[in-house]
Amino acid sequence: MQDILNTLSIDPTEENKEWLEELKKKFPFRDYAYQASKCVLWWKEGNKKLKRPRLAFMNWLEKTEVDLEIMRNDPELKQNQSKLLGMVRDIVAKKKIK
Repeated sequence: MQDILNTLSIDPTEENKEWLEELKKKFPFRDYAYQASKCVLWWKEGNKKLKRPRLAFMNWLEKTEVDLEIMRNDPELKQNQSKLLGMVRDIVAKKKIK
């Protein structure tokens, strides 16, 4: 978790760690290290200054999709296959709407 905060240049305070945990609940099944790296690279490549990294990363995550590999390897979901199936159906339904 601290490596993700460091990538985003966010101080690893207890408050920021709790913020990241809340993000993981709101946006589950994402590769957070990879997405943080992509977010920072996007800002650097665009010659923009990342003034509010927490808000920028939250906005970034809103545009990401579930990583099915992470989802498939989640131990809790492996035990509850019906929950997994329901989540997959929701994802497919959302894609059809767009």
